[in-house]
Amino acid sequence: MLQFRENDIADAKRTLLQAARVPGSGKILWGLGLASVMEGNNAQAADKFEHAVDLLPEWAGSYSMLGVFYFRRSDRQGQRGAGPLQEQ
Repeated sequence: MLQFRENDIADAKRTLLQAARVPGSGKILWGLGLASVMEGNNAQAADKFEHAVDLLPEWAGSYSMLGVFYFRRSDRQGQRGAGPLQEQ
């Protein structure tokens, strides 16, 4: 979205919230998660990214952003789908 590129998070969030009227849009939730990160609201961002993955599991962008978010937050416990290869 152009608003993100221009660092206009408030306007980007308004646009996404208007589009969120379409139920079940994983990409809209992904965008809202991005806006939440940029606003410093990590708890809300995690919720939006996780919900985006649930709604759109075939889209690699949702997993990628969630993984980067967890990594940057150093949240090894939050990584979804961690199996036996997870660091102890």
